[in-house]
Amino acid sequence: MKSFLSIFCIGKICLCRAGLYAKNKNWIDTDDYFVNNPDSITTDGKFALLSAVWFWNHTGCYKIADKQTSNNANEIVKQITKKVNGGYNGLDERQKAFKRIRFGSSNTANISNGIFRDF
Repeated sequence: MKSFLSIFCIGKICLCRAGLYAKNKNWIDTDDYFVNNPDSITTDGKFALLSAVWFWNHTGCYKIADKQTSNNANEIVKQITKKVNGGYNGLDERQKAFKRIRFGSSNTANISNGIFRDF
């Protein structure tokens, strides 16, 4: 039998809380799909992505992300980290990674250099 964490702490965004895991199942056609196939979120890219999108929408992370500007990037990443992790473990690394991806460097004025420059 799998441990609680191996069943519930899976996916691109970790669905650690049983309530979130149970609610995520409603995105799939059968109520017991994830109970019968607990590894599907880690072994099937479709379900991994759907679980992350579901979490992003369900917890309102998109509302926080939509408020992002070059001046408040660290605060936005901090707020989303709190939603996803329940705390701030790895926050500094996440803030650096976000700036590198979004702005191409730690300089937030370089928005034309990030990988999302066309968005």
